Amino acid sequence: MRIGTRIPITLPQRINTELIQALKMFNHLYINIHINHPDELTSESRDAILALANNGIPLGSQSVLLKGINDDYFKKIISTTNSNKSKALLSVSM
Repeated sequence: MRIGTRIPITLPQRINTELIQALKMFNHLYINIHINHPDELTSESRDAILALANNGIPLGSQSVLLKGINDDYFKKIISTTNSNKSKALLSVSM
């Protein structure tokens, strides 16, 4: 089962021992955390994410590219690489 959520970002205090123990009861559970911008990663959200990971819950992450929200950050990441694919991505109008 895969759960997509923003809870570790928007309500990190919900990731507590009780919830983690309940999640650990499921086999083949994966949590995909939706993060829109690095500024969303507070110390509380980092602690919540680490608590999940340290308890053996597989985590993934994804972001939607949002014009005016995180496209500048994406361009910065891509511009630090030297591949042709990166250059092609930068040439696409966002």
